[in-house]
Amino acid sequence: MIANEVATHGLTTEQQVFSHIKQALRVMVDWRAPSVSQSRKRSSVRFALRSFCRHLERLMSFEEEGGYLPGVSSVRPNWEHRVDLLRAEHKQLREHIGKLIPQIEDEGVWQSERFESACRAIRELLDEVDRHDRDEITLLQETHTMDEGGEG
Repeated sequence: MIANEVATHGLTTEQQVFSHIKQALRVMVDWRAPSVSQSRKRSSVRFALRSFCRHLERLMSFEEEGGYLPGVSSVRPNWEHRVDLLRAEHKQLREHIGKLIPQIEDEGVWQSERFESACRAIRELLDEVDRHDRDEITLLQETHTMDEGGEG
């Protein structure tokens, strides 16, 4: 039980850190920097995106390997299809990141038009992650609050 509480606390801390990184990345890609500040914006976006991707991967791996996904399946076996959908979304997020990272690592991306295109792709990724997070939260809430009856 204590190990589970420590793991849950660690995940909660990781989720909080990830939430801050995600918000910072969103602020950076939306920043309307004057032309003299574009190089700062580019380096900030690159740094935050790398951190975002590392933390997202850590969270998804935790969820899949010992976090809540196996727990939902054991508590609600009939919801395995919902868990499978979230796992499939993890795969899609990884593919999206896999396509985005080479763009960001390409020095040519940092030219103004291509950089704005990369920022749009990052916004799309952030929106995808937000949708996924809402789906996960809904599943967890339903898993732990749904009354199946049979008591009376």
